[in-house]
Amino acid sequence: MALQIENYIHCDNSWPSLREYVLARFPNIIPGEDPDTAVLRYIQARAKEAITGDNKENQKLYQSFDRTIRNYKNNRFTSIEKANLYKLLFTLGLHDIHEIRSFCRDTLHQNELSARSLDDFLVLGCLKLRLSYSGYLKLQAKYKDAVRAMHHVPKTVTYGVTGTFLDQIDHNINSVGALEEYIAAHLNDFAHTRNTPYLMLFDEVDWITWEEEDWQFFFDRNPEFAPSGYQNFTGADWKKYASETSKISNELIQQIILFSTTDRYYNERETDPNFIDQQYKSIRDNRDRLRKDSESLSLKDYYMHRFTIWEYGLSEEQINTLAQDTGYANAFLSYDTYKALFRRERNVEIPSGVFLISFSQKYFDKISQEDLIRYGADYDYYTSCTGFLDECDYMLEVGGFPSLNPYNPFDKLFIDTYYEVRRETRAENILAFKSLFFERLCSYLKQIADRLRELPEPQDD
Repeated sequence: MALQIENYIHCDNSWPSLREYVLARFPNIIPGEDPDTAVLRYIQARAKEAITGDNKENQKLYQSFDRTIRNYKNNRFTSIEKANLYKLLFTLGLHDIHEIRSFCRDTLHQNELSARSLDDFLVLGCLKLRLSYSGYLKLQAKYKDAVRAMHHVPKTVTYGVTGTFLDQIDHNINSVGALEEYIAAHLNDFAHTRNTPYLMLFDEVDWITWEEEDWQFFFDRNPEFAPSGYQNFTGADWKKYASETSKISNELIQQIILFSTTDRYYNERETDPNFIDQQYKSIRDNRDRLRKDSESLSLKDYYMHRFTIWEYGLSEEQINTLAQDTGYANAFLSYDTYKALFRRERNVEIPSGVFLISFSQKYFDKISQEDLIRYGADYDYYTSCTGFLDECDYMLEVGGFPSLNPYNPFDKLFIDTYYEVRRETRAENILAFKSLFFERLCSYLKQIADRLRELPEPQDD
């Protein structure tokens, strides 16, 4: 039985899960016949004490939060902006770093706070130290200029720095003095955005595993990025080069990603099956459909292929319609926004749905590789709803994204479509199952895009 499109048009926020979280955390609340109102009043009372306290000057900060939490309860918007999210964390008295991460991801279904960002690092440190909200504001004022001066992206392209910062807060920062000392020592390492989700999204080539001939091949064709004297580098020199992340710039990474999709690259290298992951075979197979009489895929072609599920029948007009809707903006980016994200030109967060579409396609491609098939890729295990959706949730967690959100129309459609296809179909193999799933998903998305265009324009209040 086909899914009913009307169930995936309107977007709800995560107030129900926040309500249940508060009721479980504070058992002294008497929900009565209207638990929503009971929880709202409890949050308002705690917030007035936590935010205002004895400082009358904080009254406006409380009023902003109060307006936000009332509107959130009434489903006026889908997420809580950062400044008021900070206030909510102080209001609820959260101190454990891991609980704070889980609260953001699994209760509010928002991106977790990133210790890589100085403003988030300050909040996490103050919460861990059990400072008051007023105590946090004093520290925030001290570092206001440093937060404003933060780079959009980290200076070097490397994994794991955010985890290191979190570990420091969790285990080593036990006083305000220790917090300030750590910030002073790492002030230039903070940035608005993180490397990990970016590198997870654009993971065509892991340069850490490249051999001497791989680097030689790349720099021969991209000499403007080549290090001096690279023609005489040995294998040991290249391994050292790849491990010194300060030399791997954002611009170099972007060139590696685009270069990995060129015709010449595939034509000259595809004879070596160990070099190119089988999961990118689809780009090679479809390149003539994407761009004729050209040596390489353009950034626009790459965007259309990897981030829009265009090949399954979704038009660019339908993609743009979905990208402008609150319920689907987490899964579809306009090309201009994607371009800014890819080039890291400004502070553009990677939406969780965009990552989910990209990861899920690569998931099926990867498990269908010849070596896994040779050793017995288990169709039932890898396509089972539990196996696949748990893997999606795990990868979302690694990237700092929210968990799959049953209140978000795209996430709900993604989950329900997967259950529907898995229940109704046993495909010939894993790749065939992938095609069936994305074809069905796109069929629904096309109907939803057409339905969204029929809806009247929202009126301002």
